[in-house]
Formats: sequence, structure tokens, C-alpha cells
Amino acid sequence: MTTSIDLERRCDEVLAAMKQDPHLSKYIDSQLKIPAVHRGTDVRLIILGQDPTVKDDRSRKKIIKVLNLKGSGALHNYLTRICLELGIDLAKNVYATNYVKNFFNAPPTQIKQVDVLALAARYWLPVLYDELAQFPDVPIVTLGLPLLKQITVEGVNSEISHYWDHKKHWQIHAPMNWSYLEPHQSILNRNVFPLPHQPSFMRIKFYHNYLPDYLRFAKSKMKLKAN
Repeated sequence: MTTSIDLERRCDEVLAAMKQDPHLSKYIDSQLKIPAVHRGTDVRLIILGQDPTVKDDRSRKKIIKVLNLKGSGALHNYLTRICLELGIDLAKNVYATNYVKNFFNAPPTQIKQVDVLALAARYWLPVLYDELAQFPDVPIVTLGLPLLKQITVEGVNSEISHYWDHKKHWQIHAPMNWSYLEPHQSILNRNVFPLPHQPSFMRIKFYHNYLPDYLRFAKSKMKLKAN
């Protein structure tokens, strides 16, 4: 079993190796410590974020735990709501981690020269696989479109809207054919339920309207134990 000390040591080793990578080093914010994971005492769900980088570099310095779960705010409220809809407790029943664990000097979508997520994932995937191995068969919720595009295997749809059965005239034709990624459809080899990240959830009315419906579907497929 991977302990917090083991994980911290491995993260330091990976970050040191990345600093030597000529394609990556100039995009890494190496002044900031890698945020700690969030680990409940009875893990029933894994929440996977993309990476810890936010646009405001002053805000980055305040992030000491994955998905900013040390504090409060819009993202914390969003994740709390997700867990409540699923019938679990965020503090007790969730293991939260990031696909890529280091900070960049700008959000990855703003770095156009290279695909920093793909380059960094080569370093971080072995760590993530070891994290997931601690919780066999526990389902995963992913946050955001860029992350979903990173984890889907070739030939598999990588749009969140696809799994939410989004139609052009969704106000008239409500989504009904909800779906998720089965183990063979992602590099995580686990059932994966794609969710929008919190800003997209707030900005895009479709996601805001149908979050409870998708989570009701997800709950029926996850077969989570009741608290």
C-alpha cells in the first residue's frame, strides 16, 4: 500500500526528472510544492483532476491540497454536491488526485508550443497507476474535457457531451441515453464517469440543468455502498 510518505517521495523524484527534460522544464513552476492528495478513510470513489495549475499565480501558492480540498469555495462546493448526489461523503469516501501533479507556469490550455499534459503524463502515469491499484474496482469521476481527451484510447469518443447524450435541441429533446467509459475505453482500465469541471458546469446551461440526472445514472452504475 502506498503511504503518504512514499507518494511524496515519488512526486519529488518525478519533479526532479521533469526539470531535466528539455521539452518540459521551461513550462514547470518548480517553486511550488506538489499538492497533497485527499484520502478518505473509506474510499468508494476516485475523483481525478487534470493538474493543479490555475491562471492566477498568486492563487497557486495557496493550493496545498488536490482540487483545493483543504479550503472552501466554488470547486469544493461543486465536489460536495456531486458526492451528495451520489450518496457518499466527500471527506470520508473519496480519494482525490491529479492526472498530472506538478504546477505549470500557465494553465496547460494556454501553453500552445507543446502538449504539456501529454509530455508530463509520461512521468506521472506510473504514479497514478500505483495510486489506483490501492482501490481495486473503485469507479472514477474525471473533471474537464482536456483530461478526458488525455485518457480515452484511440477511437473512443473523448467529448463529455457524448456521454451526457447532448443533442442540438436539448431543451426539446432531453438527454436519455447516458453513458460512461468502460475499462477498455480508457488508459485507466476502470469505469470512468466524465463530468465537466466547475467553471464549465457554471457556464454551460446544459450541464447545469442535467447534473442531477447524470449523477443519478452514474450512481445506478457505480453500485456504491450506502453510508
